[in-house]
Amino acid sequence: MKVGSIKSGLEKLLPVLEEWEAGKAAKDFHKLVELMDGYEDMTVDAFCKKAREGLEGRKTAAKSAVKSTLRQDVVDRYVATLKDKIKDEAAFDQALDEVNSDKQVRVAEMKAIAQGVMGLTPLKKSKKALIEEIKTDRAQNIRTENKFKILSKW
Repeated sequence: MKVGSIKSGLEKLLPVLEEWEAGKAAKDFHKLVELMDGYEDMTVDAFCKKAREGLEGRKTAAKSAVKSTLRQDVVDRYVATLKDKIKDEAAFDQALDEVNSDKQVRVAEMKAIAQGVMGLTPLKKSKKALIEEIKTDRAQNIRTENKFKILSKW
């Protein structure tokens, strides 16, 4: 059995736990799902072996490589989508909601997306805070553009 199958099952269970107001259990399952991120094609036995090695303090090069690998294709796709929809607030917000719900977008990808959309190094450190930073930056840029339009008419 592959880790991806278990991960998929846990992801389906999360909304049920949240609906039952089992917040603590939902948080624990969410942490477990995040731990499985990037190991979907690995067998459960191999994943357990890696987890035991990690618990024993043995750091493997493969684990570090998987953890540090940025999903550039995901970043590029969302940067292009967000830049394309930046003038339409509803479409932009919908695209940001899609980014937020995409399980492939970890904090590292979110930072790269924020930097690509804003053209600046983001200051925030969580996925939710980075999304808010993007929204704030967009709003400020639109206000500035509108001020310049008004001033240029004089």
